[in-house]
Amino acid sequence: MKRKTKIILAVCIAFVCILTAGGFAAYFSVHRLYSAANYVSNSEVEAQRAEWEAQQREKLLDAGTEGASVTSGRISTGGTAQEEADAETSDDAGAEEESEEEDAEDDEVRKEERNSQKENEDAGEIAGDAANEKVSAAQRDKAASEETTAAEENDTDEEETTAAEKIFADADEESEKTGLVQNEELSALKQDAVISGAMEDQTESETETSIEDTSDSQKFSGEEAVVPEELTEYLTEESAATDGDVYNVLLIGVDRRDDSWAGNSDSMILLSINREKKQLSLISLMRDTYVEIPEIGMDKLNAAHAYGAGPLLVETVSQNFEIDVDRYVRVDFEGMINIIDRIGKMQISMTDDEVIVANDYIRAMCDSLDRDPEDYLIPEGGTIECDGMRAVAYARIRYVGNYDYQRTERQRLIMTNLIQELSDMNLFEIYDTALDILPLVTHNIPESEIWSLLLQATELFDYTIVQDRIPYDGLFENQKINEQDVLVPEWEETIERLKDTIY
Repeated sequence: MKRKTKIILAVCIAFVCILTAGGFAAYFSVHRLYSAANYVSNSEVEAQRAEWEAQQREKLLDAGTEGASVTSGRISTGGTAQEEADAETSDDAGAEEESEEEDAEDDEVRKEERNSQKENEDAGEIAGDAANEKVSAAQRDKAASEETTAAEENDTDEEETTAAEKIFADADEESEKTGLVQNEELSALKQDAVISGAMEDQTESETETSIEDTSDSQKFSGEEAVVPEELTEYLTEESAATDGDVYNVLLIGVDRRDDSWAGNSDSMILLSINREKKQLSLISLMRDTYVEIPEIGMDKLNAAHAYGAGPLLVETVSQNFEIDVDRYVRVDFEGMINIIDRIGKMQISMTDDEVIVANDYIRAMCDSLDRDPEDYLIPEGGTIECDGMRAVAYARIRYVGNYDYQRTERQRLIMTNLIQELSDMNLFEIYDTALDILPLVTHNIPESEIWSLLLQATELFDYTIVQDRIPYDGLFENQKINEQDVLVPEWEETIERLKDTIY
């Protein structure tokens, strides 16, 4: 019974061992076949493996056990040293010896295969590392090349940018120098120009950047682009004129403290532009001149504005002086102050008596405009630097010197100083100044005429300026009518002299 138990136990152990050994054998067999499919094996090893596999098949068939297995589409057979246990149960000593020899051979084969596999794997790893290193090196070279290219492009861009900036900087510097030279040339030409129009001839011969407008009558000096872009459409406009070749516009200064009425016109200057004579005429029309106001009757000239503002005033002037005047520009005290401040300060010589009266006007205007008079008061007589406040106060002085006659002289002096300041500007500066001034005045001048006149500015500022006033000395009488002191002109002689002057 004991022996039988041992035999049964031995058979079970042998069966388990066979299965286990078969699994290992299948693994190594598949691995060998896989290695053989990927690497070239020694012919002797192949022969030994074929012989061993045949022997294993015979043993498995004899034992009635299938040791073959299919793994991943490959056939493998198994046999291990546990078969010795089967041989031991059959007391087959010869089979045991043969099995030991085969195991030894199998171990040798497996050893050689493992060595071969390891060598191939090592070679593969080395080759793989080499390939990876080659790829990495190529990637590094590519990255370095791209970085170098990008750096070169950046350097090129920076060089181009630097070059461009230098070109623009040089151009700006050259433009500034050119502008200064041209301004100096223009100033010199203006000083040397004579009434006959030498300014145009000198500008054409000495300044290459001068151009002639489409009417061949206007010349501009300065930068290459001598006309603001906004005004180019007016270059083809015909010269503005209201009476033949003469352009008449009435400049009106009103004394108005509120909007309840139009206000009296304390200052009236007839500005006439005669292109044929190259002359600017500034003729003051005295406020107390006794005239007929259309649909109103006889009254002082300044009352016409109080009755019907600018339109009635220019109609009154046209009818009484028999000239064509239908354009006007009107400004009040505050507007005139701001205009002078915009154009520039001026030097005016004042007596101590004029300073006293001017300071009284300064205080009154500062009170009306909510300003501090201490910022504007004039300390004493002499040559005074006048801003808008001081200049307007000076122009209002009436009871010093020759009363209203001299007041008209002061007003024309302010106008000629403004013309002088404007004449020192180039066309672009004049245009900017006009944009600032226009909102400060009331006028009835069409836009096309305004810009046409502005385009002629550099020429007009070189015209001869003629000043006068009406009534003319010796051609009027002082009379008292309706309890008013008025000036009654000798109309026939006055009209003839006025036309001789402006036409």
